[in-house]
Amino acid sequence: MTQISKDQNSVGKYANSYAAFLSEADILSYLLPIDSLFVIREDMFNDRLYKKNRGLQINDESYIMKCSYWDALDSYTEHISSSFIRECGYSAQHTFMGIYNASIAVLCKDFTNEYGLLKPFEFNSEYWIYEYYLSELIEYFEMKKNCDVDDCVKKFWEMCLFDILLDNRDRHSGNVGFCIKNEEHVFSPLYDNAQTLDHDIFKNKYFNNFKTANPELIISECGLTRSWYEYKHKNEQPRDIISKFQELDVVSAMDRSTAGFKDEWRSYFRTIIYYRHKCLIRGDKFVWEGMK
Repeated sequence: MTQISKDQNSVGKYANSYAAFLSEADILSYLLPIDSLFVIREDMFNDRLYKKNRGLQINDESYIMKCSYWDALDSYTEHISSSFIRECGYSAQHTFMGIYNASIAVLCKDFTNEYGLLKPFEFNSEYWIYEYYLSELIEYFEMKKNCDVDDCVKKFWEMCLFDILLDNRDRHSGNVGFCIKNEEHVFSPLYDNAQTLDHDIFKNKYFNNFKTANPELIISECGLTRSWYEYKHKNEQPRDIISKFQELDVVSAMDRSTAGFKDEWRSYFRTIIYYRHKCLIRGDKFVWEGMK
């Protein structure tokens, strides 16, 4: 794990208080300087729709614009989490941040030209994917023609670990799938990574019983008690995959994923990923060490 210097630990008045940051942070302000955001013009749009999201052409590449008219954090967390997965050396959708008519947007690269037609898993899309048993998933993989079952199971475990690490609240079976090219089914890059990184805390903190005094509860409980990794398949955990995740330099990966962000927000995301990796992936006891 990369050590954070004393200077890096001192991020204004929030340096030693995660709870104070959560209590006072203004999510309506821009996390990135506005002049660093890519300006989306009307002449960039094409005639493609991805569900309800509009398609664009940028430098001869196809992108999907996801615009958060009501909650800008959606766009930021989609970009940060997708970038983080790639910075850790795994496959995820390429993204960057933009602005459209004064609204924050995330631009997600259409990876189907490279990987093939995307087909979400044919399970009930209202269910969280980890509600299914591993045996059901293996049976589903085996039904597909030209599908490497072992590789799909490996990629599924990797997705599971990233979802735990990032606290993904939206991995229903419509948000994971195959890419099909020349009739071959391969596990798609990870996509739809928006509802991550304590996303729900900011959405609900002014309306629910928000416990600002307990960083252990905030950082380590969410995602653990309903975890496929921890409970449903406790005896089937692939130790080689988990060991590799335990060695990830998540702090450096998060720093690269938030390059250009305001210092206090970089500290916030660095803190989340440090403690979630420490507690949920490495299995260490939670000990508050302050903001990172």
